[in-house]
Amino acid sequence: MSVEKLRVAGESIAEGQEQARSVDAAVLPERVQAAIREGRPLPSPCLSICRIDEDAGWCEGCARTLDEIASWGSASNAQRLEIWRQVVQRQAGSQDTGTGSGSDTVTGWSAGRAAS
Repeated sequence: MSVEKLRVAGESIAEGQEQARSVDAAVLPERVQAAIREGRPLPSPCLSICRIDEDAGWCEGCARTLDEIASWGSASNAQRLEIWRQVVQRQAGSQDTGTGSGSDTVTGWSAGRAAS
């Protein structure tokens, strides 16, 4: 069975450079997949559980770093997709190693409980 790929045309991330990001649809929350299909801005991963894990270096709720949180509002969809990719990887790694809060999963993000 082939995994459906979702593509977001990369806005200019570096001057004069266009990129496209490809992400396995199966790893992204449904609300992110829907935003990509409908051409809307990608929703924030924020769960309103805002605590930075000092050991991990990212938020216990959304798994973003402080830099990713601060840049979200002005980030292009391509940059937001890259942040989502990092979030999913961090969350999967956290579940595998037993680190982090462990209470939030990728499926929790798809429930639409996010803030902007």
